[in-house]
Amino acid sequence: MTSFSPPFDDDDPSQYEEGGQSDDLEYYNFLNVPRAASEAEINAAYKRLSRLYHPDKHVDQEKKKKAEALFAKLKVAHEGKQVIMSIAKVSLI
Repeated sequence: MTSFSPPFDDDDPSQYEEGGQSDDLEYYNFLNVPRAASEAEINAAYKRLSRLYHPDKHVDQEKKKKAEALFAKLKVAHEGKQVIMSIAKVSLI
């Protein structure tokens, strides 16, 4: 498994809000999984990151605000990957 380096302190959280860049490659990068990741790997990455970025885990208001933006991005990435995987399954049938 690759090492994980969360973008929590380095990146601008506004880039992770809905309506930002949302191409397929970004989903993989944000979830830190390879393009060939299975549904189980994607779900595991989502669960791990949701525990890290959940706003209720942060007391400091500045960190909480960053966590809210990152958590929103995480939800968009996970939902986007689920849609893409559903379309791929349908096209294989």
